[in-house]
Amino acid sequence: MSNVAHDVERMLNDVPEPVDTKRRILDAAIDTLREDGFAVASARTIARRGDFNQALIFYHYGTLNGLVLAAFDEVTRARIERYVEVFEGPEYLATKLLAMRELYRDDRESGRLRVITEVIGGANLRPDLAPEVAARIDPWLDMTDGVVGDIIAKVGLAGVVEPRDAAFAISACFLGMDLLGNLGYDEARPERLMEIAATLAPMLELLTGGFGAPS
Repeated sequence: MSNVAHDVERMLNDVPEPVDTKRRILDAAIDTLREDGFAVASARTIARRGDFNQALIFYHYGTLNGLVLAAFDEVTRARIERYVEVFEGPEYLATKLLAMRELYRDDRESGRLRVITEVIGGANLRPDLAPEVAARIDPWLDMTDGVVGDIIAKVGLAGVVEPRDAAFAISACFLGMDLLGNLGYDEARPERLMEIAATLAPMLELLTGGFGAPS
């Protein structure tokens, strides 16, 4: 039996485990990624933050990668549903862009966006983690693909601009702006860019006959 397995077995036999332990581990991982970054998110650091034995990480999540991916899933699951809800609604494009600005601000100020960018950035240095993180980006690309594809079709650029290529560029820009914000650049700049896009959206009205913004 490995040392980790032995430690877990001993703890489970000697000390009653709270029913919320798995949730506490997940919260500690999210807090560590948000406040300290991926590079610091070791099993020891996460366990210290959550005040539990680090062997419990491996008992509940199998590996540190498993915990990091669970944290990524937890942060992104509800948010992508909210973004989809905004963009699939009947509102005009300008209204959707302004709603997206508020969602982005909330994600940035809450630290959820930093968790996402930290895991993506860290995965670039971890070949064992990168494919799993990349697979989790696909739903975001799918969402953006649908929105962009609709716009491209309405402005008569179908066949000229591939929606998936545009979706990739937009997603990369979105995440890249937050990474630059972590380096000390103006964190509110993406919000201003969304405001500018919203003010330009009515121009699409002229091209699409009712897609851009209310008169």
